[in-house]
Amino acid sequence: KERNATFHISTATDPTSRSDRAATGPLVSLAPPALLEESADVFQLLPKEYLPDYKSFCWYDTDSKLQCLPSVYLAGMPKCGSTDLYYKVTWHPELAEAMHHAMNKRKGPEKEFPYWARMRLGRQRDYHIKTIGPKMPFRAFLAGLGSDRLLEKKHLRITDGTPCTFFDIEGWEHRYPGLEDPPYTNADLIHTVTPGAKVVVIFRNPTDRLLSNYLYYYRNSKKLRDHLSPKTFHTVVQRVINDFGKCLKKQKLRNCCFTDKHLGEAKLALGIYICFVTDWA
Repeated sequence: KERNATFHISTATDPTSRSDRAATGPLVSLAPPALLEESADVFQLLPKEYLPDYKSFCWYDTDSKLQCLPSVYLAGMPKCGSTDLYYKVTWHPELAEAMHHAMNKRKGPEKEFPYWARMRLGRQRDYHIKTIGPKMPFRAFLAGLGSDRLLEKKHLRITDGTPCTFFDIEGWEHRYPGLEDPPYTNADLIHTVTPGAKVVVIFRNPTDRLLSNYLYYYRNSKKLRDHLSPKTFHTVVQRVINDFGKCLKKQKLRNCCFTDKHLGEAKLALGIYICFVTDWA
């Protein structure tokens, strides 16, 4: 059990309310140019308008097949109790877990699948793997969402529980060298593709979150597992705090938070919630 956690729904107090659509379709005209370029296959398949009688963002494609995108995102933060919250929230009869097993051969719904943050860009599902491969086609992502369930259940809201959607834009510095800030974030992406979607964020005491993230990172690394100790934790945190301080002497807080280096070993920047919250407000 994760303790000291809080959550907030950014666009409404009731995640099942119907009167929450900010627009009838994707807000393509307001999207940053870099987002449109990097996600061209996404916008090619999206409709001009979503079906108004569905609570998820649904449309019929050119093959007359129903396609739906989530209308609820449990988007952060890692090691803050998001898994526990996700499975409690999806007890609600109008909230449906996303179905991704069609792509990874698992036998049931999955809490998270990092398409928007990683696989859309050719990054690997596992954040430990840094190699860049082919982008996952948007059509393949749609195929795993289980839209057929909504044919007779228009009231269902597909619920995505991928925490890294909230913060993970790793690699933007290499794709856009010379820029001081990322040209867009995942908040821009989600607000453009599914305007009016509910975004739920859960936080935890930043120090507790940092320790939990450290333990998770080291326990899941064969290379680092044998070095797990209070002394190592102190050494690692002391180093990343010093590095972050050096960054702040040269750059703005936001830039340091989004720099790949500070989202690595101890993920110190993930506890500076203000860096990320402002993008989703």
